[in-house]
Amino acid sequence: ELFTVSTEEQRTAVLSLVEETDDWMYDEGRDVEASLYREKTSRVRSLTVPIFLRQVEGPGGARAAAVEAAAKNVAEIRALVKKWNTTMPWLTDEEKDGLLGEAAAVETWLQEKEEAQALKEGHETPAFFSTEVPPQLKKMKDTARRLGRKPAPPPPPPPKPESNKTDENATASNVTMEGSGEGGKEEGIETVSIKLGEEAGEEATEEAGEEATEEGDKAEGKTMGEDEL
Repeated sequence: ELFTVSTEEQRTAVLSLVEETDDWMYDEGRDVEASLYREKTSRVRSLTVPIFLRQVEGPGGARAAAVEAAAKNVAEIRALVKKWNTTMPWLTDEEKDGLLGEAAAVETWLQEKEEAQALKEGHETPAFFSTEVPPQLKKMKDTARRLGRKPAPPPPPPPKPESNKTDENATASNVTMEGSGEGGKEEGIETVSIKLGEEAGEEATEEAGEEATEEGDKAEGKTMGEDEL
């Protein structure tokens, strides 16, 4: 498989450097500082690691698995939003459309990267690696979790019973009628003099007494006149 991800020139360069480093380690490298030893081994890794990485990431490898998993996540998000239309009707269209937009962005990124990778030869540096895929999904997944945890709004308060409304209207009417009655009473007191009960009886008795006295005086005067005759 190394032949599909490297050229003859690349493999030759690696083998030559490995042999050179191996000879150095058993000769001059026995008594050198650790920093020089790390420098030598780092040069070897700089040639070997890219080849092995391309092998791991190549066709049927880690990159293909990451792309397949990402595409599956996008499909799951779309199915979830469709389900929410029934199970979570309180989610707004703006919220759901935003999540679908993030899923579409992931899908577009994957398509662009795969198209770029298709133009690459096996021995060339890949257009992208499998490790670059999960970060592209993070925003979409975080939004899906947030919306999935959004609670339903509280139910509206129950309507008041009709009897309570009737009582309130009746009370308001009584207050209005009492206020109007008091005003009429005050106006009557100011404009009309009404005499009732004992006060009226006393006045009637006094008037009758006065009339009787006048009649008695008249009768007495008449009697005295007759006696003089």
